[in-house]
Parts: sequence; structure tokens; C-alpha cells
Amino acid sequence: MYGAAIAGLLLLEFGHGTASAMVAGTLLGIGMGAEYAALAYFISRYFGLKHFGSIVGALYSVVQGITPGLMDMSFDRTGSYAVATIAIALALGVGMLLLSFLPPLEVQKPQASEETVGMALAA
Repeated sequence: MYGAAIAGLLLLEFGHGTASAMVAGTLLGIGMGAEYAALAYFISRYFGLKHFGSIVGALYSVVQGITPGLMDMSFDRTGSYAVATIAIALALGVGMLLLSFLPPLEVQKPQASEETVGMALAA
């Protein structure tokens, strides 16, 4: 997910032409779309539900609240989004690296209810 987002972001900033922009949009859509979809699942599995809202809120506030403002400030200072794009790509790369240190999730098998155990015994 992060790799696709990084590739799309860099291609959008440094690529040329319509085809480049279309591929960049596709990669960003796949990467960021999958990332947002998986966010709730992984946060709930790794951190539980007690502080779920606080964690998701903090992450969304950075991605959707602070980052666009920092991009605008970068553009105002440099006249280009290149510096901000590289900084975001590096941050995504660090995030990808940090995710690789998470322990594997334990697969929990569903517990059989009394009803299904009784049905299995009757058969």
C-alpha cells in the first residue's frame, strides 16, 4: 500500500504527460484507498478498541489536516510542491519500514457455539 502510494506520489510530481498522470492517480488511489480501508482493521487488532477513536483521529488529523497546510507552506516558500512531495514520500517510506517491525497478527479461530456443537454431535 505504501509502496504504491509513494510511486504514485513521485510520478505525479515528477512525471510528464497524461499517461503519467493517469498511472500516478491509479497508484495513489490504490495505495491510499487500501491504506485507509486497512487502517481500522489493523488499529483494532494491534491496539484494541479502548483508544481506537483517539488513534484514528490523530492519524487522520495529520494526514488530512496538517499535511495539506504544510504542502501549501512549502509551495509558498519554494514555488513548487517538489520539496513537500519528497518529504511525504520519505515519511511514507519511514512508515513502511516501521510497519515491518510489527509482530504478526495472531489468527483467532472462531469459537463454536453450543448450538453448532450440538448439531455436529447429532449428525
